Amino acid sequence: MRRLRRIFLLADNEGNVLEVSELYAKAGVEPREALKRMAEQRRPLWREMRAPDGARYVLRTGVLVEGRKEYLLSVGRTLADNERVLDRATRTYYVVTPILIVIFSLLGWWIAGRALQPLNDVAAAASQITGTNLKLRIPARATGDELDHLIERFNGMVDRLEHSLIQARQFSADVSHELRTPLTTIRGELEVALMTAKDKEEYQEAIAQAVEEADRLAKVVRALLQLSQAESGQVTLARDAVDVGELVETVVERFAVQAEAMDQVMRAETNAGVVVRGDKLQLDRLVTNLLTNAMKYTPTGGRILAVAKVVEGRR
Repeated sequence: MRRLRRIFLLADNEGNVLEVSELYAKAGVEPREALKRMAEQRRPLWREMRAPDGARYVLRTGVLVEGRKEYLLSVGRTLADNERVLDRATRTYYVVTPILIVIFSLLGWWIAGRALQPLNDVAAAASQITGTNLKLRIPARATGDELDHLIERFNGMVDRLEHSLIQARQFSADVSHELRTPLTTIRGELEVALMTAKDKEEYQEAIAQAVEEADRLAKVVRALLQLSQAESGQVTLARDAVDVGELVETVVERFAVQAEAMDQVMRAETNAGVVVRGDKLQLDRLVTNLLTNAMKYTPTGGRILAVAKVVEGRR
């Protein structure tokens, strides 16, 4: 109550000042007409006053009724407490805010590091993958999130790369196998001619057989190229009518000299009219591979029989 009496003013409804505090008087009392207008408004008014010493006060002015008389009362309260609270809050803000920024920055850096760790694991695993190390896989975290989806896709990509590399290595081995057989045949025929041929006709026959094998070698190379293109979807295989019996007899005749040199007996047993639809060059490769493997695994003095017949009424 004493604090409220430091600055106050009491006047009647005509604007005549009845009592005023010393501080209010020093700050300046409003004219009588102004006080009268404030009394006539009959509603609370809020104003701000500055004392001679620079202190700021907030005034509330309203009508006070006692019995049949009405008075105008203005009571003030200092704003120093509010200013002190504001100053303290401002100082606290400028002191605490940098500390909070540093703390939250460190916390964000730590959380980001934890969140990016699986991505770093994926990057590290990807850097370790080479042509000789395609068995590496990244274990899934079983969380079902986007990162698990990325790991699954990454492992699938490595699976496909490994499969493609295995196919490439197998293809290289098949090429070596396919090229070795005709080259061996050509060499064998030429060596036989050198050792046994006695006249021009025998040499010409050996050379003709070597040329025939060279042509077959060229066909094998073209077939391998076509096979590679077919696997990549660049070409489609032919579907012509092929006499399998005739094809088998031709291949057996081609290997006869080589089989004889290995002390093996090779013959064909076919029926006429065994016709299928397919690529003749690839079927030739198929029969050639079968006979080559048969010669490889048949002991010396063994027999190799190539059969092309209709079985149970089906072709």
